[in-house]
Order: sequence, then structure tokens, then C-alpha cells
Amino acid sequence: MSFTMLAVAEAGTPERLAVGVTPMVALSVLSDVWTHFRRLRPAVALNLREGLPSIVVPALLKGELDFAVVMADPGFVPDTLAFEPIIHTSFQIVGRAGHPARHATELAQLLDYEWIFSLHPGSYSERILKWIADQGLAPPQHIVDCNSTLSNWQLIRNSDMLTMLPSVFFQAPSIAAESHGLTRFGIRLPEAIVGSLRLKHAPPSSAATLLADLFAVYLRRQGNS
Repeated sequence: MSFTMLAVAEAGTPERLAVGVTPMVALSVLSDVWTHFRRLRPAVALNLREGLPSIVVPALLKGELDFAVVMADPGFVPDTLAFEPIIHTSFQIVGRAGHPARHATELAQLLDYEWIFSLHPGSYSERILKWIADQGLAPPQHIVDCNSTLSNWQLIRNSDMLTMLPSVFFQAPSIAAESHGLTRFGIRLPEAIVGSLRLKHAPPSSAATLLADLFAVYLRRQGNS
């Protein structure tokens, strides 16, 4: 193939973006972000990977994603990754509607129940377990390590297990967790940081930069609503 033919073939190849998003992002702002991006860059193809950080971060480290929008603790982000914070988001303890401990006012009252966490280095779950220990409390004796939001919801709705979910799951009409049989407990938890994560030494394309900026705009707008 001649250089001219090769250039034409390459020019005809649509740009592709591979992006990872956590369930909180996928369920709240993803559709608005992608609709906006599509108007600006109609020719770009998207490969979307939805999952908790334990799923999307390894893919990012392998070079399979351009960037990911995740919850992360900046102190635990691997040295090979760059993390740009976007918003702080609140979390709440969640159980099924009618849970026998739904009126609990102290964390200690809930620790004998079985809990669902997503455990991996730097995760919000690990931060909460440390936070529990810092208060002089023993962690829950029974923990299910679950990396699926769908499985998490099903277990919570149909048992007395407990978990933690972002407050936006109850605030965003598109999610409406309460209508799915979940209820919030009135115990304050530490906030989490949502941000954009990418490989440090892999400069993003203009399309990737634009899409990441749109995620930031819509997440901040949601946080201020």
C-alpha cells in the first residue's frame, strides 16, 4: 500500500475512546455527558467500561482505557496514575426498607449485621473500615466483598445486610433508590472524592480531554443542585 493510500485509510478510521465510569457516575450524569459530547464530536466511537474502581483501575493500568471517572483516595492512587479531583460526595449507610435497625443513631448498633463492601487498595470501603477502627470500634465480623452494584442492591433489598451508597442514589430521579426498596440510616459517614484518573505519561487526546471536562461540568452541576 502506498503512503497516500495508507494516509487515506488512517484518515477514515474513526477516533475511539475507552472510558471507565463507576456506577454512581453511570447512573447519574453519564447520559447527559454523552449526549453533550456527541453533539460536539459526532464521529468519535465510545468503548465504555462500567464498574467499581477495583474493576476500572486495573484496566487503566494496563492501558485499556483513556481515563476513568472514579471515587479514589488521592493518598492511595498508584504512582503511575494522575488523579484530578472533581467533587466531594457524601455517603450514607443503606439497608432495606423496614430494616430492624433503621432507627439506629450510633454506628456501634449496626456492626453486628452483615455488611457489603468493595475491598481493594485505596477503596472507600477500606477507608471506612479504618474510620471504624479509629473510633475504637471493631469492624463487622461478617463482610461480603462485592464488586457489583446490581448484586449489592439485590442482597440489600432482600435481607438485613447493610452497605454504603452515595447520597446521589437517593437524590437523582434517574436512580431513586428509595423507590427500589432501600432506606438511608441517619449516621454521618466521611465524604469521598470523585475525580478523573489517567496514566501519567500518556497525554490524552483532545477528545478525551473534552469528555473528561464534560464529566467534571455535569458532576459539579449535580453537586450544586
